Amino acid sequence: MRFIPLIRTAVVTGLILLGVFVPLNATIYITTFSKPAPYFSVDQATKDQVEKKLNSTVVKEYKGEGNLEQLLDYINGNTGALAVRPDPTAIRLLLRLYSPPASPGGSDKGKVDLDLHNVSLTEVVTLITQKWPVRYRIEDNAVVFFAADKTEADLDKYEEIERKFVTLFVDGVKYQKVDIEDVLKDISEKSKKNDPQHTGIHFVLRVPTAGSPPPANNSNWKLRREISILLLPPPSDPLPLADLLGYVCQQANLLIKIEKDDIALIPPPRGI
Repeated sequence: MRFIPLIRTAVVTGLILLGVFVPLNATIYITTFSKPAPYFSVDQATKDQVEKKLNSTVVKEYKGEGNLEQLLDYINGNTGALAVRPDPTAIRLLLRLYSPPASPGGSDKGKVDLDLHNVSLTEVVTLITQKWPVRYRIEDNAVVFFAADKTEADLDKYEEIERKFVTLFVDGVKYQKVDIEDVLKDISEKSKKNDPQHTGIHFVLRVPTAGSPPPANNSNWKLRREISILLLPPPSDPLPLADLLGYVCQQANLLIKIEKDDIALIPPPRGI
């Protein structure tokens, strides 16, 4: 999975770290935020345009052993989609609903040895489906890969939660040393208010229970349960839900994982 300190694109991939840098355990005072870009439906003309770009975009070189996430990161960075100065017209290769399979030897999950030279993105997409247990579909300026054992209906649910996550807003919050589980229950309820379907998003805390050992991939991790955030109600600008959860994660030492039916807050791996 890819972990990044800020949202680099309009979507949230696999596991995502959101937030800003503020003193730990300090109350976060929020004033104003800009709205995220809206999502657009994909028609056949858009799909044709994406396929044309896939044929015309060339990966000059990629050599080495890596997993699928690393390959997609490299391609997105070197074709302009996630470069230092992103090309808004570049095709993004995205990963959804996928956990790397364990290799026969054990620890290196989903790693494949590749040697690519001057191949089109069309060829790369075909290669990916041959080397990893994934399928794909074309979306707005993107190719989305997902686990072969998942259905497009699963992907639709995932992306609906993702869409809500970056487009819904809350009008005001006041948490002063509130336990994170109570905060998540409150945010889940608040997410229903501006949702046209009034279903909102279900946020869950997935951490080791009291007395259980810490995560195997981060033995030094500790959950900070008390959350302190103040967002004044209108006339202040509403706060994007994704930003609010980013602040919660920053204070609690957690990451966001978008899933098919909900959004989970989980411990970060070592080094994040």
